[in-house]
Formats: sequence, structure tokens, C-alpha cells
Amino acid sequence: PQWQTGLFTGHLRPDSRERLLRMHMHVSPQGQVILKSLDKQQSHMLSNLANANVLVRVPAHQQINEHTTLHFLPIL
Repeated sequence: PQWQTGLFTGHLRPDSRERLLRMHMHVSPQGQVILKSLDKQQSHMLSNLANANVLVRVPAHQQINEHTTLHFLPIL
């Protein structure tokens, strides 16, 4: 798959594992790709899939802050 990049809006605490999180991606009026985290990310919670349009790779052991560049795959 072809990974793309976008700017994350929000904060994520470090985790000991690499994660793929469901998020919503949009393009700002300035042309920047913006990634917004969705609630209910636990593996048994699938309700946010209706609003997700990307899977975002979150590296292990890293604090993710506002405007961090992350890699994502579009959900088709």
C-alpha cells in the first residue's frame, strides 16, 4: 500500500505497541492534510468506522502532539 502523510490535530499518549487508529482526514483551505482522531478506539468498538476515512500509524513509545506528521492509509 501507498502510505501518505498528514498533520495530526490533538494529543496521544505513548503506548508500548505500534497502533493503527481510525481517524477522519480532510484537506484544509490551505491545502494541508489534517488528521483528527475519533473516539472509541478499542478493538471491540466499531461504531466510529462510519466516520473514519483513514487508518493512521502511531509509532510505539512516542508522545504525539498537535501538528505531528503521521502516516496513513485511506479507507476505500
